[in-house]
Amino acid sequence: MTEVIRIEPRVVSAYNVLSMCYKELKDETKHLLFAILGAHLRQDPDVWRELAQQSRDLGHSQQAFYCIGKAMNLDPTNPEIISERVAMAKEVGNLPAVRNAYLALLKHFPHDVVILTRLRDVLIEQGDFKLCSELYQAAFDHYMTQFPDGKIAATAGELSGSIDPALAAEGNPTNATFGLMELLVLADTYNRLGPHEKAIKTIRAGSRWLQGRSDQKYWDSCPDDREFDPPDFKRMDEPGSRQFEQGFFPLDVNARHRLAIARLRLGDASEGRFHANIVLAEDEIEFCHLFKEIADTYFEQGMFSDARPIYESLGADASVRIFIRV
Repeated sequence: MTEVIRIEPRVVSAYNVLSMCYKELKDETKHLLFAILGAHLRQDPDVWRELAQQSRDLGHSQQAFYCIGKAMNLDPTNPEIISERVAMAKEVGNLPAVRNAYLALLKHFPHDVVILTRLRDVLIEQGDFKLCSELYQAAFDHYMTQFPDGKIAATAGELSGSIDPALAAEGNPTNATFGLMELLVLADTYNRLGPHEKAIKTIRAGSRWLQGRSDQKYWDSCPDDREFDPPDFKRMDEPGSRQFEQGFFPLDVNARHRLAIARLRLGDASEGRFHANIVLAEDEIEFCHLFKEIADTYFEQGMFSDARPIYESLGADASVRIFIRV
């Protein structure tokens, strides 16, 4: 067989026979080597998938990644191959390949929250907050259109078809539907990128939608956030707000924190401080990271008298210093 290959290197059967010979001799490395050489002449994605799995089983992660890449090139629309590409790219630490594979999966499962959650971690690690915001905004718009009453299906499978089992094997996120966590991610990306008005709109419109009040769009024209004032709080009416009664609708503390950050960075100190004080009334240990970000934002905005007591309180609590650096 070696002589056949020397004379005519494109004889597929010679590589296959040599591969089987080495398998009988229990030499798995050479068995795979000649199987891979022969696979280059067959152009069969299923063969490459099998070789990728065999390489993976032997601990040859880089070789497995190469093989599954060949399979994906031959069958770029197969979601199972793409999912396997994700897993093997993670094993070799190739973040660009992980990112591209997840983006390819999104073409098969548009706006799938499980895929978005996995991809989000990669995008944040790469610092690509712009793409992250675009994907989450597109998903937000999609789910608001599909479920105008805010009642979203209970599982990702009900939302976008059965997600590939290979992703399910990774362990699905706790929240497999588009909900508060996704709104917080979207608001965070906007606060990070700079368009804080979009962060405010995301929290206000998104919370309203999840509460089944998406038809109350008149709140969007209100310049402040009185829609989510706490009970028994009396506002002093300001120009442009007098036509709006206070809403007293509930708002998650994490969502209110995003409003505080956005308002403060926009220079709306009064409204930002109002939200921040509500957050700061919560348990310091449980919400220490929110406290820290509020203090940092005060500091960035030159509001040192507001930042100082928060830093002092965080620094004085040993149990908090374990989790954050003040």
